[in-house]
Amino acid sequence: MKIFNKKPLFFLVSALDVYCLIALLRQQKPVGKIDYVLIDRINDTVISQGELIFHRSDISVARATDMGVDFLRKEVQLDPNFSLGISIHREKPDFAGFGLSLINKSERTSSWDWFEVVDKGKAAMLQGNGHIAFSVRPSDGFVEIDTISFTSDTTLRCYRPSETDSSDGHWISDPHWVCEIKRGSYIHWGSSESK
Repeated sequence: MKIFNKKPLFFLVSALDVYCLIALLRQQKPVGKIDYVLIDRINDTVISQGELIFHRSDISVARATDMGVDFLRKEVQLDPNFSLGISIHREKPDFAGFGLSLINKSERTSSWDWFEVVDKGKAAMLQGNGHIAFSVRPSDGFVEIDTISFTSDTTLRCYRPSETDSSDGHWISDPHWVCEIKRGSYIHWGSSESK
């Protein structure tokens, strides 16, 4: 019968503990902070507000297809009913812009605020006064949005279907809900392979 030396076994357990601790710390590193106010404009009430810190595990990722184009839908939850979303497409390096959405999960809604690239790493809201700094990462010969940082207070809009003209999808009234995202908020969405 062989008796094991206790020191190496202790070292093995300690090294394993350190490895697990490092893995846990890497997983828990914040990847975003959103300071926001969510408002029901019809009833003139604040639904929720606060400063949220996000970790990689807080970003939901779903594969989607629209008009034959595959993309990733990434979201972070703002409160029990609303989330902030982005559609991550693999783009040519000179892409024109990207869209953000305020999603109401409790009912069918429409939301799409377009940010047009105005300079390298800078985008301006097409209908509104929001400005975002962004970074991209290479992805199989293309690029995809990696990080967005709000460089100004920015308002995202969300409509009920009755508030849009069903023939062409354009808004026919003021939005039912808005989310005011404060300057300094950011999200590191990560690559299409990351979760």
